[in-house]
Amino acid sequence: MTHMKQAFIVLMAVCLAPLAHALVPLESILLGDFSDQYRDKETDPIEYIFNPIPRNKDVSSKDFEHRRNLALYRGFYEEGENLKNLCKVKPRVQYSVDWDRRKVIRSFVSTLQYIGLDVVLRAMPKYANHFEFSEEEYKNLGDGLIGNWCSQNLSLISIEQLKKNWMIKFTKKNEYELPSVDNNPLFPTKITNITSKERVMKQEFVQAIKLFKTFCSWGGDTDNLRLLVPLIRHPVIYSFVARQLSGQKLEWEPLDNNVVIREEQETVKVLCRNMICRKTSEKTIDREFPRGAGTKSIKEDLDRLYCEEMRDVDYVSKGQEPKVKDWIKKMTFDEENLVVSSFLSLITKVPDFFLRSEQFSDGKEFLRLSMDRNWNNWAKKQTTNFAKDLYYEEPLTLELVQRDLYYKNTIPKFSVHFDVNLGEFDRANQKVGKISNHFNLSISKTFLRWARNEWNGIPPGQDKKKQAIVDRFKIEITDSVQKAKTKFRLVPWKGDLENLIVRELLEQIVQYIGPFYKGENGLAQIPVQFNFAPLALRYIRYQYLVKENEKRDKDYFEDFQKRQEIRANLNNQ
Repeated sequence: MTHMKQAFIVLMAVCLAPLAHALVPLESILLGDFSDQYRDKETDPIEYIFNPIPRNKDVSSKDFEHRRNLALYRGFYEEGENLKNLCKVKPRVQYSVDWDRRKVIRSFVSTLQYIGLDVVLRAMPKYANHFEFSEEEYKNLGDGLIGNWCSQNLSLISIEQLKKNWMIKFTKKNEYELPSVDNNPLFPTKITNITSKERVMKQEFVQAIKLFKTFCSWGGDTDNLRLLVPLIRHPVIYSFVARQLSGQKLEWEPLDNNVVIREEQETVKVLCRNMICRKTSEKTIDREFPRGAGTKSIKEDLDRLYCEEMRDVDYVSKGQEPKVKDWIKKMTFDEENLVVSSFLSLITKVPDFFLRSEQFSDGKEFLRLSMDRNWNNWAKKQTTNFAKDLYYEEPLTLELVQRDLYYKNTIPKFSVHFDVNLGEFDRANQKVGKISNHFNLSISKTFLRWARNEWNGIPPGQDKKKQAIVDRFKIEITDSVQKAKTKFRLVPWKGDLENLIVRELLEQIVQYIGPFYKGENGLAQIPVQFNFAPLALRYIRYQYLVKENEKRDKDYFEDFQKRQEIRANLNNQ
């Protein structure tokens, strides 16, 4: 842990960045210090998307809350999809003067900046506390970030007040909870175990620092959004901020499992007058927010504005702040997406699993875990409905799996797969939905080269020569097969398994296209895999129990005979 903390202290000097929480306005310079007021405000940023459940709702079950939050999370993303679909008809919005358009954009971006700083400043102390930052270390991190990355034209809050607010949630109680799906029955349990806790916290902390720099870098210029560009362009984030400005929220109707939009006066709204931007009320927005010609609502104006202009905003290089310009040059497509995902995870409390992973290919594992969890739950429920008696009218069979399901003749990965089945239900699938076990064959690479060359050189009709190679090959693997056989309590095969393995391997090594262990010596490890189907497993378990009962009865009978002999001997004495 100390090593990790030192790593972040070094990172602190490199990352240096800005901003505040339940943000205190610039008037604090004139009217005094609002830190105490900010300290007492414990509103959870999760309410930006998940408003508290009304008291008159019967929510005794935690399951209700999980289902509600997941439904709202779904609606959160569907609104972004709806915005993308709207853009297909290329709507436009016309303001009376260009100044009104600039005012709308500035107010919109300021609202995003406000929310972003509010959420990030609640999350940062949680990460810092995890890595055991001292108060001085955390203060130095904040001073560096604010001093190096916050725009001097920041109007939501003064730099001095921002530094004070930086420390408040670190030194006082912080109710904010970091993104997590722990103990959430709607997510597979294993999904949180793919990456270690330390790596998760480290990755998320790094992204939180980047987010802080991103939000604090903007100084009110509508023609230069600086590092906010990828956030503004994202349809889900844009729709979320547009709902805030227009006084709307998502609600879930559990009866129909529908997500609907309701009016909500207490959403976050920032209004800009010239270059000064302040959090304001619903009434002020209704009175002063510019409206488009011929449109029905602020939300409609903002949606049209996205399609016409904000969707295509880009970075500005000319006249850009050197540090910001350098970051923009280094920013990759993947890094942009991770910054966006990090912000979405902080406001929804649902983690970004790609951010936690070591490589993008882990996405396949995330998807598979979710699918496996659903199938496993279904299977467990089904087993309770099945009859307890199972009549085994068919024999247990060992069958070769179709080769093209696991073998590619351009890849030198040789193996043999068998399915252990009982009846047609087990045969419906090959490999899929079955429990696997395997052992390895240790075969000389020199021998494999010899067998391949010899087999290729035999003309059609020379069955005796082929059988000679098969017999020689069987000698090579017999020890490995017999050794593996001793590890099965109930051996799933009878007869000449070596013959099946040898003929399958010969077909594979002959079909292989490429350098075949050229110049290599030593042993090749070739797996032989058994895939046990559900009914076959149940049959094997039944057979095992029968044998165990027979053994128990035999032991009891032998023990009984010994006791009888002892009694007889005692009586004779």
